[in-house]
Amino acid sequence: MSAETFVASVASSYEDYAQDDKAHGAPEDAEDILRLRALGWPPLTELMLRHPQLLEVFISRYIDYDVLHCLLPPGSGASPRYLIDSVERARIAAQVITLSGRAITIPREQTPTS
Repeated sequence: MSAETFVASVASSYEDYAQDDKAHGAPEDAEDILRLRALGWPPLTELMLRHPQLLEVFISRYIDYDVLHCLLPPGSGASPRYLIDSVERARIAAQVITLSGRAITIPREQTPTS
């Protein structure tokens, strides 16, 4: 997916997470959250350009299902062949975000032949 599509799709989830951390964050939070806090929770576009590895970790650990539901909403098309089970890795390169993880094959009903 393009960086532009990603930012438009998950900006509100990211902002919600940032606001929650600003209100309730603790010193013992995970190192990546502490880094984001130290950076002042920059806008997604800035994070993508200046700290892509940190954003990759944040996507895969904290907003993976939010990303999926924004980009691939349930019931968004024809009967799917796969159900996405997890986002295990996010990779950002050349303004393109690639998600990888596991999917479950959805069995298709066999059509009887005459």
